[in-house]
Amino acid sequence: MLGLARRIAGCALQATRRPEQMRQALPAVAPCQLEARRGYRHWWRVLPEDFELNTESMPKDVKTLMASNPDSLGFIDSYWYWRIRAESTIMDPENLPKKSYKQLCRDMGLTIVNEAAEHILGVIELYEYLKSSPFIGPFGTIENPVLIPAIHTERVVGCSGGTGDSEHVPLWFRCREGFLYRCGECDQIFMLVR
Repeated sequence: MLGLARRIAGCALQATRRPEQMRQALPAVAPCQLEARRGYRHWWRVLPEDFELNTESMPKDVKTLMASNPDSLGFIDSYWYWRIRAESTIMDPENLPKKSYKQLCRDMGLTIVNEAAEHILGVIELYEYLKSSPFIGPFGTIENPVLIPAIHTERVVGCSGGTGDSEHVPLWFRCREGFLYRCGECDQIFMLVR
């Protein structure tokens, strides 16, 4: 029992001596740098419900709110106008087919796709498709080459020859617009098209 008490007292004594020893071991720096700590906090995930307004802020007369011009409304009235409009669009499935694409997008709070945005989205989708998809088709000849779709004027192509006995180690080469390219292993012909 006495030995246990000595060990506990010795540990407590050593714990009080350690900060002094550690301070002596540290290089000489400004005192403010010794006390510097990261002051950030870990926050929980933000949900869409966190940005909703309280139901007490909803206007009393909803009919006049929905009949008014949404461009002339204040922040709170505009919030409730678009929230009620979006929820009433979802909750009224009979009138959904009667609405145009633009009306649905506007009611749901989505972006209305115009021709320029649609073109850019199409180009991005094509680019993502071209990055990931291998070509599978007939063997390329001079009369009927393998067509390589591309967005730019050149594209890197890998030829594996085909399947089964005609398969070889992939050979990589750069196809440019306006030229026919022949694989050095299997004589397959490739042509870039835009």
